[in-house]
Amino acid sequence: MYGKILVPVDGSETATTGLIEAIKLAKNQGGKLRILHIVNELILDYAFGSGMYANTVIESMRSDGQKILNAAEALARQHGLEPEGVLIESIGHHRTSEGMACRPHRHGHSRAPRHPPARARQRRRDRGARRLDARAARAPAPGQEQRLLNGDATHGGTMNEALRVRIPLAVSARHVHLSRASVDALFGTGHRLTARSMLNQPGQFASRETVNLIGPKGRLETVRIVGPERERDQIELSRSDELALGIDAPLRESGDLAGTPGVTVEGPMGRIRLDRGVICSLRHLHMSPADATVLGLKDQDRVAVAVVDTGRDVTFDDIVVRVSPNYRLELHLDTDEGNAAGLSATGAFGVLKLKLKP
Repeated sequence: MYGKILVPVDGSETATTGLIEAIKLAKNQGGKLRILHIVNELILDYAFGSGMYANTVIESMRSDGQKILNAAEALARQHGLEPEGVLIESIGHHRTSEGMACRPHRHGHSRAPRHPPARARQRRRDRGARRLDARAARAPAPGQEQRLLNGDATHGGTMNEALRVRIPLAVSARHVHLSRASVDALFGTGHRLTARSMLNQPGQFASRETVNLIGPKGRLETVRIVGPERERDQIELSRSDELALGIDAPLRESGDLAGTPGVTVEGPMGRIRLDRGVICSLRHLHMSPADATVLGLKDQDRVAVAVVDTGRDVTFDDIVVRVSPNYRLELHLDTDEGNAAGLSATGAFGVLKLKLKP
């Protein structure tokens, strides 16, 4: 019996699927549904001087988060439930759908606080005032904001340094996407890819299955397959991998396969020859529509991300922005790019440089 059910939402298709299952469970068990959305202000890197724009960005994040929460609550009400919506901010108070402040319970839930004594309330007000003072101290002097927007090197840098956001990084090793027909040919009719580990992008996984790639000058062993299956076969390599195989693959976005070279793929049950499908993937930044709204970006925009504090600091330009409800904020680099920046496979962050215009 589930008396209380907590479900987080972020507006993505994956989160909505989870919400629907939670609604079914709440109806079946007669439980109370609590819907949670987190406003993560910590993606703003205040150390780089974003204070002059932080309030505007945070307010936009808060507004979009409330819209996501309202839509989720409306869906639950359509199914006869009376959910409680909770908006949690990384900095500041929690808010319920009724606007009442909450604090975390010891077991991870939120509950209405007791009324704090006057001294505690004053300490909270003082902390809030200090935060505002710190943000104001980072604001530009009169006339300086316009010079920043014009690109002048003031207030510690150029216009690119006006707003910087921490971005999760992922180093993407060579991998293969296979169609249903190719999986059958390489692993046997009816074989299903099995997940070895889930990837950060919703629904994507590194499979237990691997293949070998055979090119004119060499071969690459145990290349991981990324699932689920796709409509078309696609091989994503770094430039170093291409040289090892003797293949000259173009820089392309995923799915843009016209005029690309092919390769021989070897599995436990046989080989197939792909006439096309080998690319060197353009570095790209995944994000949800909510992320794009907050950052003022759209699909196919180009941005730059700086990798710092690795001992091999580097800025990657010409990064393609890719927006989808099925994406989670993350920059994908290949192994050559990751090695150049001194990155490990996971857990690193870069700094997104946004060009703010008047």
